[in-house]
Amino acid sequence: MTSTSRVSMLARAAAAAPNAPAMIDGDDIWSYSELLREVRAIAESWPEGSEIVAVPAHADRSHLLGLLAVFESGRPLLPLHPAWSDAQTAAACERLGVALLHLDPHERTLDERGTKAPISSCDAGSPMAVLLTSGSRAEPKAVCLSRRNFEASAEAASRRFPWRSQERWLLSLPHAHVGGLSIITRCLLAAKPFVLPPNRRADVLLEAMHRHRITRISLVPAMLKEIIDLAGNDGPPPSLRLVLVGGAAIGEEVLQRALDRKWPVTLSYGATETCSLLLASADRELVPKHSTAGEALYGTEVRIVDGLIQCRGPMLFEGYLEAGRLRSDRDEHGWYATGDLGRFDAVGRVHVEGRADEMIVTGGENVSPLRVEQSLRRCPGIRDVMVFSLPDSQWGEVVAALICARDPNADLADLASEIRHADLASFERPRLVRLIGSIPTNTLGKPDRKAARALGRQDLTLLKSTFPDRAR
Repeated sequence: MTSTSRVSMLARAAAAAPNAPAMIDGDDIWSYSELLREVRAIAESWPEGSEIVAVPAHADRSHLLGLLAVFESGRPLLPLHPAWSDAQTAAACERLGVALLHLDPHERTLDERGTKAPISSCDAGSPMAVLLTSGSRAEPKAVCLSRRNFEASAEAASRRFPWRSQERWLLSLPHAHVGGLSIITRCLLAAKPFVLPPNRRADVLLEAMHRHRITRISLVPAMLKEIIDLAGNDGPPPSLRLVLVGGAAIGEEVLQRALDRKWPVTLSYGATETCSLLLASADRELVPKHSTAGEALYGTEVRIVDGLIQCRGPMLFEGYLEAGRLRSDRDEHGWYATGDLGRFDAVGRVHVEGRADEMIVTGGENVSPLRVEQSLRRCPGIRDVMVFSLPDSQWGEVVAALICARDPNADLADLASEIRHADLASFERPRLVRLIGSIPTNTLGKPDRKAARALGRQDLTLLKSTFPDRAR
């Protein structure tokens, strides 16, 4: 039997809808009662315990059954990126100050890695999952999320996007991160099916949407662009009702193209610490603006303090796991500072305007990389761009950029005039530029400024012609 006194999400779904489809893998459809029997058989073969269990987050049947068995056992889950090496896993254990039980999904056994460390010894209560942040800005943090967090998040999402009959959500994001894992927990709590794609290439996802009559899909902007380009004028599959886009700012051109081709796009904003969604727009609210994320979801409160987005609510994480201890990052009133810049518009929608720790201070002037990128993407010759800072002895920092030209034969001389005439103050214009074929991204497909900065140190060109002086 499960070691938790509470009924698991899967058991509750199986009791409410035993014959409803739960997991779809190619031609195989597992009902909720079938899935529960299989998962319990795995979990009941394990010894009692409360150790964190690490599961490589491959999107195949064996690994998904193992993941659900961890939930059923009542142990905390640590989904590991499938590309991680054993050394990376060991480093994560050492950094967190805990030992792990590692799941072999094919043998369905738990392989002890180091001395067992019950989660209770980490002052972490009973988290349902420990998720590592993407680490695109700094060292990844270990975020502890409880069942209460997942339930509150799923409830808020279902109120904003009510479920209908015959709905199914494609597992289009890696479930090593909260966006993908939340697809599974939302479906479990609604007793709806999630669909496993063979892989997460754009063409495979598009084919799966048609084949399985997908109604919901979650995408980062880069993947949305690839999919709508592949679909062309055919537009979205007729079954599709919701395309939840988040994880990074979406360019105006991509959003407008999606809207013109009738893709049911909804912009969203959230973080691992908010158990995925915090803000989301409704279709009627969509306008071709990169940063509009919409209004707070049910049960959440959002405020802007000194330009920074703060939030509180039942989906907010329990704390960070550090060296075997849980550290809360909320103030005495329960508010969490996200580190993202934002503002309210006249009708109460939140506009997310980038990370505060990515703000560039050059010669005493504050420069938002997001604003510079938005402006440069409007240049006729620029297909994509990433802006970042580099240290400078004279100005403190300077604005640098990786630029993808629309014409592969273009050179910087062709683009310098466009950059000069962009809607930017002189101190906002990139001073150091490198042409590149594609913008670096992390494992989630999000733009990776840390990787861009490393690339940008090589072969940068000083665009003197765009900076005749430092006049404001």
